[in-house]
Amino acid sequence: ITTDEQAYRQVKAQHSRYYLTLLSEQEQPLQGQQQRTALNIIRADIENIAVRIRALGWHLQLYVRPEDLAWVAAQQPVWGVPVVLDHMAGLRGDAELTNEQASHLCALADGGAWVKFSGFYRLAMSGSFTLADALIVKLHELFGSRTVWGSDWPHTWYMEEAHKGEVVPGFADLMAPVQRALPVTKIQQAVFSESPGVLYA
Repeated sequence: ITTDEQAYRQVKAQHSRYYLTLLSEQEQPLQGQQQRTALNIIRADIENIAVRIRALGWHLQLYVRPEDLAWVAAQQPVWGVPVVLDHMAGLRGDAELTNEQASHLCALADGGAWVKFSGFYRLAMSGSFTLADALIVKLHELFGSRTVWGSDWPHTWYMEEAHKGEVVPGFADLMAPVQRALPVTKIQQAVFSESPGVLYA
């Protein structure tokens, strides 16, 4: 068995093919060859899923890392399905938005992608999630009416051993960042109601 085959089998044994989470958030983060193999598995699965759902008129929702935005931007026109970037496109509250990331986001927005304002607690935006506010403004500037809010219920983050016992935010807490960042009532109505109606019609 080659090194690649061994790595593939180990990754397959430890991680579901269709659990597309951030590799860095695994209980035991993958490194080196295993990480590269995991990325290849995930990317191949995404491409296969895109082919299967294209004729159904479905969209492809992805929770990616900022470093994956270049790949998603390049593949979006190939997949031929609407792309929804879950959890703020993976952007974190403890890191500045780089010019390169902004460029990839512009390409995704120009290609018709959507962004979901959700999962703030997954992205180093704890407390009242004020670190989300500036990113919400920026993402809304780029994606406009193709931005939607999500509660991230049932909050699986807090089911993980490392977060058990932490206070689970309520819906009002999770809506507050959008209300602060986008204070215009008409825009809020679009993000909370009208745009989801279009996306999930």
